Amino acid sequence: MRNISIIVTVVTSNEAIVRDCLETLYQHNRNLGYSLQVRLVWNAPGRGGPGLPAALAQAYPQVIMQESTTSGFEYNQNLILKDASADYLLIINDDLVFKDGSISKAISYLEKPENQGVGIAGIRLLNPDGSLQPSTYSFPGLMRAVLAISDLRSLLPLSPRLFPLAKELGLGGGRSRYWDHDKTCEVDMFRGSYMLVRGAAFRDVGLFDESGGQETEWIYRFHRCGWKVVFLHEPEIIHLGSATVSKDPGRMLISPKTFLTFFQRHKGPLEYWLLRAWCLVFYRLTYYRARLANDLNHAALAEQAFQFARQGAKPTR
Repeated sequence: MRNISIIVTVVTSNEAIVRDCLETLYQHNRNLGYSLQVRLVWNAPGRGGPGLPAALAQAYPQVIMQESTTSGFEYNQNLILKDASADYLLIINDDLVFKDGSISKAISYLEKPENQGVGIAGIRLLNPDGSLQPSTYSFPGLMRAVLAISDLRSLLPLSPRLFPLAKELGLGGGRSRYWDHDKTCEVDMFRGSYMLVRGAAFRDVGLFDESGGQETEWIYRFHRCGWKVVFLHEPEIIHLGSATVSKDPGRMLISPKTFLTFFQRHKGPLEYWLLRAWCLVFYRLTYYRARLANDLNHAALAEQAFQFARQGAKPTR
């Protein structure tokens, strides 16, 4: 294997979780024929100032660290990526636990001559107990966006018993979450917990859209630029399950920003306006329901989501 440079980017505000991530990252990636540069953004807005923990910096002096008081996945990733020039970029959540081959097997796949058209790859995610964590998706249509924003999609059972049915409906083999994730294949998109990006593809596609599109809008641009998006079934990594995001009370704002930005950028005006109208009704009702329950924090978040839908996603510059 040629000498390969990899930049690993991670945004965190949880010292304990990111310690495990960094420890296993270095543990399983020694002497593998590539240079590994880890860049970390410490992001703790509203938690007593940026204050990067001195203990974390002391434990990992090789990590390039910077601080940010601005929330937002896209903004903070772009802080790291804006001057990146490595052969590969690995964009990860902080709640990952690396295993042998989590990076090396994916790099080996992308280095093969027949795979030079692959611009971005995801790998098999596992729950802490070793079970599969389904992670591939089709790009959202109007119904899927409604189900996700209303959180009704979480009520759909994600049982392996339904995988054969999904296959019969044409939703197997990477077209949904409902399959065994047991083969390498091209997909629409995958969960952004682990995204290995070819440097040339990144320079073609550009930075994240900071309006709120997250990985959905970004991965879509890889397709539009002619790069293949691939799920790899052999490399594996443990994903603790969005352990930091799940504790963020502002997560209610992620879905409307993600879907409205995606629809504004890449769907027709009718679908965009229908979704926007539905969001206005849904978040206004959510606001009043929260006020009746005297849940002022939930009401405030619903009001913010309503105002985002009211203003609409920012047009592409």
